[in-house]
Amino acid sequence: MSRPALTSAIAPQSLTVTAPVALTVNFTPDFTISISTPPPVSINGTVTFTVTVTGQNGFNDAVTLDAPLLPTGASVTFSQNPVYGSGSTTVTIHAPSTGGTFAFTLRGIAGPASSGLTHGVAGTLAVQDFTVNPLTQLLSGGPLDTVKYVFAFAPLGGFNGAITAYTPTITAHNPLFGAQENCNTVSRSFDPTSFSSPATVTMSMQLGYPCDLWLFDVSVRFQSGTISHTVVVQLQGTATGVFTLSTPWPPPTAINNQVILPIQVTSNFNGTTVNLQMVPNSTVTGLPNYVTVSPGIPANFSLTVNTAGYPPGTWNVIVIGQVGTVTQSLAIPFIVGNTTPPISPSSPRPPP
Repeated sequence: MSRPALTSAIAPQSLTVTAPVALTVNFTPDFTISISTPPPVSINGTVTFTVTVTGQNGFNDAVTLDAPLLPTGASVTFSQNPVYGSGSTTVTIHAPSTGGTFAFTLRGIAGPASSGLTHGVAGTLAVQDFTVNPLTQLLSGGPLDTVKYVFAFAPLGGFNGAITAYTPTITAHNPLFGAQENCNTVSRSFDPTSFSSPATVTMSMQLGYPCDLWLFDVSVRFQSGTISHTVVVQLQGTATGVFTLSTPWPPPTAINNQVILPIQVTSNFNGTTVNLQMVPNSTVTGLPNYVTVSPGIPANFSLTVNTAGYPPGTWNVIVIGQVGTVTQSLAIPFIVGNTTPPISPSSPRPPP
């Protein structure tokens, strides 16, 4: 007695048979699509990698490639499109102007001979960038005063490159028609001069003559490779010597989850009342609302920081003093754990 024949063209391409039969199997042509891992790319840059189409079971149709999912502002091109049967092509993604880690999808669509058979592959694109946040937006000073601006940096898309700070430019804000408002500087410096993100950086400027009683825009450029950001802070020109905030060096180290930060306020004018405030920080106590100082009669007080929960590192507290339109800030560093202290007065990271 002859056994009936069994014919199959059904995927998947494996079949388990538990009884003896005569078997004829027809496999449906198909294809797969895969990609190599894209390397990181800077904002507005381009990144290339490979997409591979692999035909199966005699597949030789045309596969047209596209990208149904890309980061906003990104675009894609293929060195060869479509791909026939099996083959590879180079993909170029033009990165957006915003940093971060983004998902994308590439898709292959077979031609009419394969009834529009479609497969996709997902990937991740790391677009590297850094952000700059001025922690001190407006300061005041006059000739021979030193003003210090603090900038905080954060990485995007796995950025870890070196950042360089460039000499700031000072221009009058909304100058009067025909007026010549100026504020010269004796010296300008950054601490540190080159750094990576995350970091907190202090820009110090000693003001020279003249520094007019005017509001000035201070433009500061930070750059890493092709990535460049310019931040604008402001300077209010004033009469010099109104008051000064200072703290001893080197920075103290926390003991038993506590650190004491001494502050001194001085002035060249009699009976100067300096109003005080602090960048909000719930771990710090002891800041008075104001102090009154005169030449040779400074005000001394201390802040207490509860460092429980702080990871090891160098941190700071930012105190702001104000007399009328004159504003100054002081970044007060302190150390938690076994951390090498900074080699010169600087502004370490702000508290968490």
